[in-house]
Amino acid sequence: MKILLTVVVVLVAFVLFLGAVLLFKSRKKTNGSSNGTHAASTAPGVTPGASAGGEPGLLKKYGKYFWSALFALAGVAVFIWGLYTPGLRLPQVGDWSWNHWLWLLAFWGIVAALIALNAETLGTATKRLQEVLVAAMFLLFIGIPAGFWVRDIFLPQVICPDVSAHETRSCVLNTAWSSWVKIGDGPVSNGMQMCSTPVSPSERIDVNGTTFWRFKADEGRLVKAYRLFPPNEACPATL
Repeated sequence: MKILLTVVVVLVAFVLFLGAVLLFKSRKKTNGSSNGTHAASTAPGVTPGASAGGEPGLLKKYGKYFWSALFALAGVAVFIWGLYTPGLRLPQVGDWSWNHWLWLLAFWGIVAALIALNAETLGTATKRLQEVLVAAMFLLFIGIPAGFWVRDIFLPQVICPDVSAHETRSCVLNTAWSSWVKIGDGPVSNGMQMCSTPVSPSERIDVNGTTFWRFKADEGRLVKAYRLFPPNEACPATL
């Protein structure tokens, strides 16, 4: 299904890209000719709008767009396979950018190449597009992550109660990391597994034989529930 979707999107992108380039080019030529005057009359036997050597072939006429079309198709493929992430929220953009840094750099290179290849057609818009591209990459890798990092510094730390094997514990999370949660109840916790819902980022450390966990919610406030279960039991869908 994903392969079929990729093929369809690539073909549509190719047609739209080529049509946009040709339309932009034709409008530019029309505007240029309307602002000037004919310097010479049409030569005898030559059709207006055609060169003396006749109508150029398709390869000569559209061949200069080959590399642009190839880069456009590559960009669509990179976006679908490496960058398309349904349901991505703004607080997740920082982690997402650094987790997909190679795909983002590849996509940035493709777009930069497209702008450079069509600099003549784009004219004065070339520099502006290059600036927008650099600004977008800066926001993805530095701006947005730094903004949420500064915000998390001033958020109060969430204190979550220690894990229990007798009852389900819970705490309300925001985008800041919670305090470290201890797997308690002494010998009861030996060999037990911790189950938690819903799924969210978490970290584990072991200090002198004692295990600690901490949680994070990337999509705003989240009620985190957790409890110890025997190792031979599967974690339930809800606690």
